[in-house]
Amino acid sequence: MTHPTLDQVLARIENAGGRLRSSGRAGEYWIDAWEGDPLPHAVELRLSDAALETYLSSLHDDAETLWPGTPVASGALNLLLVHLEEALLARDDVRAVEVRERELVVTRGSDPGAP
Repeated sequence: MTHPTLDQVLARIENAGGRLRSSGRAGEYWIDAWEGDPLPHAVELRLSDAALETYLSSLHDDAETLWPGTPVASGALNLLLVHLEEALLARDDVRAVEVRERELVVTRGSDPGAP
């Protein structure tokens, strides 16, 4: 099954009102806004094509349950965006979100490491 590429995922985030900018390092971005609303501070997003592919595959069963009749790859991307939104908006102290092969890892802290 073909999943969205990293560039397609980033474009989908921006289409949903997320404001992204590159950190200058491969696979690392800053998210400054979500759904058009500024975040309290920039949150680092870390992801790679390989981790993204595996992570999206791990969401297939849940995506089929939540969005029956939707192509599984599209449902998995929808669910990734829901998880990302939950991570970004749940607390003000989120500093980074990393897409790993089987999980979304959220780093919290009071150190303002964002530019």
